[in-house]
Amino acid sequence: MGSTSLVHYVISQDVSLQDGETIGLSAEQKLKIIQSKGKFLEGQTLKIAY
Repeated sequence: MGSTSLVHYVISQDVSLQDGETIGLSAEQKLKIIQSKGKFLEGQTLKIAY
């Protein structure tokens, strides 16, 4: 799965991401969602750990 597939899934399905959860396009894929200070944006941002 490419990162564009994951982005498409999140946008097209209106997925709400939460800190500490995992996301993936298969039962085996578990990418952790992490909330932390933005590196290039002000405030808190969500990152998907690959």
